Amino acid sequence: AERAGHVQRIAGLDASELQLGMARGRLADRIEQGTAELVLGDAAALPWPDETFSAVVSLNMLKFVPDPEGALQEMRRVMRPAGRIVVTMGENTKAVETDPSASGTADAFGQWRWSDADAVRIMRAAGFDEVTTSAVGAFKFKMVRGVKPATTA
Repeated sequence: AERAGHVQRIAGLDASELQLGMARGRLADRIEQGTAELVLGDAAALPWPDETFSAVVSLNMLKFVPDPEGALQEMRRVMRPAGRIVVTMGENTKAVETDPSASGTADAFGQWRWSDADAVRIMRAAGFDEVTTSAVGAFKFKMVRGVKPATTA
């Protein structure tokens, strides 16, 4: 709502009806205007056609899904060529920093964690280019950016 005021259409998906309820409250004006859509669903099976969106943002989701790579491929599918993606891939944890073998494993709470190198590898394997990572916020969330190639080979 705050960052997409200039965007013609936005859509959101969550597996939690509670989260969708909060989003409906924040986006009530846009929903009423027909410029926002919120869907209860699964990141592994997005309900939109190929090449629907120019940008995809996913916050605090990939660390919970059973198949993060598959979810990224599905996000790529719904993006237009040259579209941009921004995702958070968990926190930058000391476990991954001190023990590289911890990357790509789930912690005691079942949340995936990745090193920067593995985050880049996963994004590239899902078909994204220009992949970069950074740590943001007090919890040092791993923010990963990428671009869907303009053309496919």
